[in-house]
Amino acid sequence: LELVPYLVQDVEIELEASERVVMILPHAHVVPEYALSRLRFGGHLLPSGDTPPTVSVIQLPCCTFVRCNRIWGQSPDVEYEDECICSDDCM
Repeated sequence: LELVPYLVQDVEIELEASERVVMILPHAHVVPEYALSRLRFGGHLLPSGDTPPTVSVIQLPCCTFVRCNRIWGQSPDVEYEDECICSDDCM
């Protein structure tokens, strides 16, 4: 587990090709595609010649950002909507 306490726009996160990625976006003012584009595998967006890593995204949208139900054209394998998260949009 690695916590990166910066705006996702300000970092590039270097990973090994075989790592499982869980990206948690609480109150993030960015769409998941942009956040995922900050990941690097040996300096590249995707590992070359290897099986892509398993990627999970947990999104807690806020303000004027809407919940994304597709990332790069892909629907989620599993989706759960928590009705108990308090925000003006959810109440």
